[in-house]
Amino acid sequence: MARLKEDISAFFKYLSRKKSDVSRMDESDALLAKVVLDIHRKRTGTDLVFVPLRTIRPIHPVDRGIAAEDVSKRAETVAAHQSEVLETRRISREYLAAYIPSVSNIKIVEIGPNDYVSFEGNGRLEALRRVFGQESDVTVEVEQYVFRPSDRTKIARRVNRVRRWNGVA
Repeated sequence: MARLKEDISAFFKYLSRKKSDVSRMDESDALLAKVVLDIHRKRTGTDLVFVPLRTIRPIHPVDRGIAAEDVSKRAETVAAHQSEVLETRRISREYLAAYIPSVSNIKIVEIGPNDYVSFEGNGRLEALRRVFGQESDVTVEVEQYVFRPSDRTKIARRVNRVRRWNGVA
């Protein structure tokens, strides 16, 4: 019961930090929400996998309010602990939880061979890119959403549309 209270408290803290972003929402945010809903609805499962950081692209930029500030803080923290990663060239969920925690895993969809888009965890990924570089061969443990082939094609098309609307395609 205590763990549930902690989880609920952490979720409400997360939401309260995001409310400054609500006033800046536009049509692209509505499209993003719809696509994320489709991702959750159409998935047949999820897998925890390690993928190269360089193969993960964001679904939206991390340029608003508290999220943009958090990227810089997270990058500083990762930089202070980067030697652990450089030894193994792997960033595990345990590493992420220890140094740049969040309420969920980094979540991705595969939109092509070795081509992934993150729809959750873009700030954490941006912090990692700042420290290890855009073309880093470091692998990151993520939660990959899996789809039937026909749904994967539709999801990829929708994700790419959101990326174009957000200016990151």
